[in-house]
Order: sequence, then C-alpha cells, then structure tokens
Amino acid sequence: MKKYTIRPSISEEALDSWIWTNDESLTFKGFIVIRNPVNKKSIKTFKRTLDKNYEKIYNDRGTCEIDLNSNTKYLVINEYFRDVLGIEKHQEVELEIERAKFCEKIFIHWTHPNPTVQIAFRASTISILISLIALALTIYSICLTVMV
Repeated sequence: MKKYTIRPSISEEALDSWIWTNDESLTFKGFIVIRNPVNKKSIKTFKRTLDKNYEKIYNDRGTCEIDLNSNTKYLVINEYFRDVLGIEKHQEVELEIERAKFCEKIFIHWTHPNPTVQIAFRASTISILISLIALALTIYSICLTVMV
C-alpha cells in the first residue's frame, strides 16, 4: 500500500479506461487493479506511465500541476474511476495497486467509463453466452436423436 496524490485527468481522457502514474515500483505493464483499503472498492484499468511529454501537456492546461522532479507519486484518474474508488481529486490517499489477473482482464470493459463501450461489451458477452447455450442444446438434441 502506497500513498498517492490524486490528479484529475485531462478532458480528452474523461471516458478512457486508463490511469497515469509515475510510480516506478510498478514495473509491470498493462492492466492493473487499484483498491481503496478504506472502503474496499476497486477498479480495473490500464496503467500508463507519466513522462515529460504528458507533464507538459497536463501542466499547460493551467488547472493543476504535476511535478515529475519531486518525490510525489501521482495517479491521474478520471472522475468515473475516482467516484468508484470513493476518492477526491487533489488529495493524498493510500491505495493498493497490483497486476490484474487473467479473469479480471477478460471482463475489464464491463465497467468501462465510456457507456458505449460498456453496452457493446455487455451485448457481446451476452451474445456469446446465448450462442454457447444454443450449441449445448444442439449437441444434446443430436445425442438424443442418435440414441433413439
């Protein structure tokens, strides 16, 4: 568990399913799970690394700043994910971050910040489940026919 300073995402990334961090101890790439130990809420998201290019773009907005030369560990998170975790922007908060497991990666878009992606993923998942049920019933009926 580490302490992070929370910053809001830039407006262009308000509905994207990633966070930015400068925590170099998170050496793994890809999907992560962030847990708030206070309320036990968690999000599954993609980890991106803060760099000087992003720092310049972010700081040019003039709303708040990131200083990558400081020892501060930042998490740049959109409003949707902050609400799920129950945290506010501009505060320091202790969070647990770990690599996402295989099953968590499969269903990562079930709670995507963009409603269009959520609906498309849920519709696709339900379609696959219905297809599997139809396949199972077809195989079952063929087996019954062959046995008679």
